[in-house]
Amino acid sequence: MRGILNIAGFWLGTYVILRFWQWIELEMYEEVQVRSVDTVITVLWMAFVLIAYFKGRSDGHMDIDNERRNGGSN
Repeated sequence: MRGILNIAGFWLGTYVILRFWQWIELEMYEEVQVRSVDTVITVLWMAFVLIAYFKGRSDGHMDIDNERRNGGSN
């Protein structure tokens, strides 16, 4: 369940950021300019966030496993 909430939070956060980006473009250029570079940067950003999330989660699980093996002493 926690994973589903994390994924939903990620997508909601991404949606809010992208809507904010569109609002800034409307304020600056008075229109939303569709550019392929925006799509590329968005996909790269999303990939970076997901990789960081799963690496952090993996590292956290390793710490818990090591703590269990060592009897709680680090």
